[in-house]
Amino acid sequence: MTSPTLLSGYDAFVDALLAEVAACGPGDRVHVLTYIVEPGESSQRVLGALAGAAERGVWVRLACDATWASWLSRFVERTGTLLPAARRMAAGEQRLRVIARRAYDHSKVALVWRRGTQPVAFLGGINLGDRFRPWRDFALRLEGDSARRVRARLRGEPPAPGVDPEFVLNLPRRGRYDLEATFRALCSDPGVTRLRLVHAYLDYTGAGILRLALAHGARVELVLPRVPNVYPHANAAALSWLRAQGGDLEVRLHPDMIHAKAALFERDGEPEAFLGSCNLKRNSFRLFGELNARVRDLAFCAALAGEFDLLWTEASPAPARLRYGPLRAWVETRFG
Repeated sequence: MTSPTLLSGYDAFVDALLAEVAACGPGDRVHVLTYIVEPGESSQRVLGALAGAAERGVWVRLACDATWASWLSRFVERTGTLLPAARRMAAGEQRLRVIARRAYDHSKVALVWRRGTQPVAFLGGINLGDRFRPWRDFALRLEGDSARRVRARLRGEPPAPGVDPEFVLNLPRRGRYDLEATFRALCSDPGVTRLRLVHAYLDYTGAGILRLALAHGARVELVLPRVPNVYPHANAAALSWLRAQGGDLEVRLHPDMIHAKAALFERDGEPEAFLGSCNLKRNSFRLFGELNARVRDLAFCAALAGEFDLLWTEASPAPARLRYGPLRAWVETRFG
């Protein structure tokens, strides 16, 4: 079985995706599901590659969120979307289908099925658009049976027990919301002695879950962005509350925009990674479609630990007092 590959950063993910699409030929299939497709040279390259694949006879599907949630994100951040342009591009190519999704889906997944070779899947937290290039984020590349199981899970099939990686998802159309329960179980496990997290956003729900690990004596190390692109008040309010609960907690703030949603659990000397698209927030757990992977592969966990080490050394200790507006924190928590 091929180990999953960790892709660190936007360019690594886009380059890997484009390489897979370029290798596709007539009758192959590519499915890309993303939350946001913003303008930029890199996103135009992806759209161009998908259109070119369709012209070669590849069946291509691009699905993008079109709910009020992604509209609100663009409104707050004053950004645009390439979804209308992509739909116009698809109008003249029968093998290219662009879907504006009306269900809340924050997943980032790509599936590549080529005849005569193993299928490939990507998942993680990376959107498409040049603005995201400097952000610190992760994706996974999977192939073979792992890729098949990603597709099966997205279709609503049950997980394969005892198989690594394990894929955990929220699937709103099936009424499944498994990510919060999984995160709670991991943090409640008394065998977990250390929890390392690199996350973009945190609210009271996420902080309450981390408190479960602190309550049984685990050490928790958390890296957040010093200036997040959105939800700064919610981050600060939740972090202030979590600190007040006591326990072995150390928090550092990174000068770059951290957009990752990644955790490493240490249990009896054995690591387990948990990462994907899901933020440590109420709406991520209870509203959006999301997809994460639980990975026990030692090489993958070592690679992720190396990235964590780098981010930890680049970050600075969070100040003792964090400033935030309670009303703004409530609004960001409620609608973010």
